[in-house]
Amino acid sequence: MENIILKESKFGFQETVRRVKNYIENNGFKIFCIVDHAGAANNAGLKLDNTVLFIFGNPKAGTILMQGTRLMGLELPLKLLVYEENNKTFVSYFGVSEFDKFNIKERNILKNIETLYEELIKDIS
Repeated sequence: MENIILKESKFGFQETVRRVKNYIENNGFKIFCIVDHAGAANNAGLKLDNTVLFIFGNPKAGTILMQGTRLMGLELPLKLLVYEENNKTFVSYFGVSEFDKFNIKERNILKNIETLYEELIKDIS
């Protein structure tokens, strides 16, 4: 679980999801998809506590990263997981250091991603 950032939210699941969604949309990123893992489990007749995956990014910044290293397409768009476990809500994502393996020259874009995550975590913790 190296490079996985895990933070507990001070809010309940629904409020955390709302805050994450608003934060992403209000800071220059586009949400491409929200995956309701718990809903899908329920549809399959299985039980899973509230679990939602945000898939989001900034197409301009992502394209610049992939122009430098096409393999960044394996990591993009960005992902952030919100889940509930033992009556606590958590937010998890891969730290920006995960991208070091691609030897990215556009460090300013990575810094912007890191800042987004840090500010988002401040908003919920």
